[in-house]
Amino acid sequence: MCVLASGSRGNCAVLVVPATRETARRVILLDAGLSPSRTRALLHQRGIRPDEVDEIVFTHLDSDHCHQGWINALRPGSVTGAWRATLRVHRMHMGRARRMGLLYARTEPFDDVFSPAVGVEMRSLMLAHDDLGVAVFRCRIDLGDRSAATLGYATDLGHVNAELIDHLRGVDTLAIESNYCPVLQENSGRPAVLK
Repeated sequence: MCVLASGSRGNCAVLVVPATRETARRVILLDAGLSPSRTRALLHQRGIRPDEVDEIVFTHLDSDHCHQGWINALRPGSVTGAWRATLRVHRMHMGRARRMGLLYARTEPFDDVFSPAVGVEMRSLMLAHDDLGVAVFRCRIDLGDRSAATLGYATDLGHVNAELIDHLRGVDTLAIESNYCPVLQENSGRPAVLK
């Protein structure tokens, strides 16, 4: 896993699932808060082409996790590039995805457990963030020869609770976007409702 960007200007990570004797290499984006062109450039630096991205899995659909440019980039017949990824959106976010125009792309809802690629199982836990919540992922990746790796991925969490700790306990790799500083938040120019 490689974090391509993290912050209020865009969040995106790439998970490359290595090939095994039974499966091909798979490329999964976790969130797509950068423009498609910026994402393409950052992936290119890592030797990944846009047409190799199989899935884009969203934690939630705030603009820093789902850039508006993806709506056109993934539309069938789009002239903006070779993106062919399937979007994965939590079922609780499907109404918002529809209002945003994301359902013109290949979009599949997920609930608690889903498999974005052969040999990859993702368990989601919905936690408080806004009205719709944010999905926290626990991924189990089959590496072949009976070995596996686990990854925890969490963004935009206002606080840690026992359910979150249980969900991510014992993962091999833990990625947390944690940008909540009460002092910075209070001194920011953000609206009072956000603070």
